[in-house]
Amino acid sequence: MAALVLGWQKREALQAWVGSTQALTASSAAPLRKCVNGQQVSYTNAACPAGHKQQAVVAPPVNVLPATPVPKPAASSSAPLLHQALDIKQEATLKDKMMERAIDGVR
Repeated sequence: MAALVLGWQKREALQAWVGSTQALTASSAAPLRKCVNGQQVSYTNAACPAGHKQQAVVAPPVNVLPATPVPKPAASSSAPLLHQALDIKQEATLKDKMMERAIDGVR
């Protein structure tokens, strides 16, 4: 009850606080501005600083194209062909084969 009485007595201060909070929220939602000073470009939602000229913020058009369908690889026996090309036995791992080549030399 005491908090309610205190709130009623301080209602004007609370209303001012709510108003300032709403103003702060509204200013942060301000439109984006492009500020240019020679080669220096900055973006802000507030007024441009002194010496800067405000320019329109223009976003280039975005083109969205459908993805090119990629065919699924055929279920072929490409692994044995690769093993033959690399001279790898089916049971040998690539690491084992590299070690054999390092020890024995390239065949």
